Formats: sequence, structure tokens, C-alpha cells
Amino acid sequence: RLQKALPISRGGTGGTTAQSGRLGLGIFVDTNNELVFGAKAVSLYNGIVLDHTQEVKPTYKRVDTGHYELGNVSGFNFSGFKFRLPKDELGNLLCGCAITFVGTVATVRVYAIKYVSGKATLDLDVPMDIPTDRCIDISAK
Repeated sequence: RLQKALPISRGGTGGTTAQSGRLGLGIFVDTNNELVFGAKAVSLYNGIVLDHTQEVKPTYKRVDTGHYELGNVSGFNFSGFKFRLPKDELGNLLCGCAITFVGTVATVRVYAIKYVSGKATLDLDVPMDIPTDRCIDISAK
């Protein structure tokens, strides 16, 4: 463990631990244990939201089955965003989602997946909650 952080401007990560170093560089591990790069990133679970960049803490509200609202999430809608969905051990999607932004509020709607001609699509007739112990990661481009 480093005693003193080396700033990013001097070739360091800005952190004294691996986690704080990754955060300083805008890197985090997503729901599928893959590295994701983004200056702003949050993970949405069924019961909470985690802000990986430790900026303004987002607010969280579960409205209904598969319907979540996140407040204080500025930075995504202006620069664009991407999201990563949880997969099973074989790489199949566990759910799908549609995300919209209005000001600093993100609305996330989660749906079951159906296959049409072998292609995974959202089943808009079947809203579902995010699977237990999994999350949807949202990061700025």
C-alpha cells in the first residue's frame, strides 16, 4: 500500500490503493467482471445505486417492478452514455433495459429478454427487477 498518492499529472493514478487508483483513472470493474473506462460511472442494483466516481451521490428510487429513477446523475446526457447488462456464465443477457435522461434524472426500465430470429430483444410486456446480486452499469462515453 502506497503511503502517498502520486498525482495523475505526474504519471501516477492519484490513489493509494488499487481501487482508488482505478477510480482516479476512470476505470472500474463492471457487473460481468470486465474493466470499464469512464469518467463518470454508476452501478444500479435492485436496492441501491453506487457512484464509482465519488462525486455527488445519486439519489435512488424504485418506482415499480423494473422501473427505477436516479437523481443527481448529471454528466451522462451531455456527453453521451453507455451501459452494460448482466450476463450468465454462458454470456447470455439476464435482462435488458431502456434508459432516458431528463435534466439530472435518469429513468431506467428493465425488461425480460426474448429471442426473435435468434436475436435478443426487449420483451416490453414483461418488466422485471434487476437480478439479485447483479447490476446495470452506466458510464459516460
